[in-house]
Amino acid sequence: MKKDIAVLFDLDGTLLDTAPLIKESFNYTFSILKPDYVLSEEEHISFLGPSLRVSFLKYFDEQTTEKAVEIYREHNLKYMKEYIRLFPTVKETLEWLNYEGYPLGIISTKYSTPVYYGLDIFNLRDYFDAIVCGEDVSKVKPDPEGILKALGHLQVTKGIYIGDNQSDIEAGKHADIVTVGVTYTSKLEALLASNPDYMIDQLIELKSVLKKEEDKC
Repeated sequence: MKKDIAVLFDLDGTLLDTAPLIKESFNYTFSILKPDYVLSEEEHISFLGPSLRVSFLKYFDEQTTEKAVEIYREHNLKYMKEYIRLFPTVKETLEWLNYEGYPLGIISTKYSTPVYYGLDIFNLRDYFDAIVCGEDVSKVKPDPEGILKALGHLQVTKGIYIGDNQSDIEAGKHADIVTVGVTYTSKLEALLASNPDYMIDQLIELKSVLKKEEDKC
């Protein structure tokens, strides 16, 4: 029986551990376009969450930013299978959520090709009934457009959104749904400052989160 609350996820840093790939892809792009510049760890952390265009515009003009995005995407896609990993308990959590009848969705700022490829590497795509990518919205997170679009597609009004970034929590709050942060984020301080409704150490803890939310009804 289908539940009336959707479980929505960010992708990078929440389901997929893509941080090593992101770091390598930024380093490669800068080696081509700004070879004498060495990115710091703080800068690498700042790249986790915002769109590529927003990140590159801090360093390049409009024209070079477009080139940077192109170089990054090509390199990132080429080495995705080599670098990315699933976070612990992701698969068993999705299996349980699917079995229990929760509508599932993903909202990502990334464009669709790496989103679907990343999911397909781990055979995850079929778990999700709604996948909203960067090109599917006019405004990315922290704007709630992607979340609201997913809820509309899933034909529910209630939901929870799980993410690793401050913009995820803000987007969930703007959409007036329950927000869940993950403690394994590299941006924990900023995430906590955004005051999510729940914090979890592993995704399997969503079982208890959902029970608490359903007990409120």
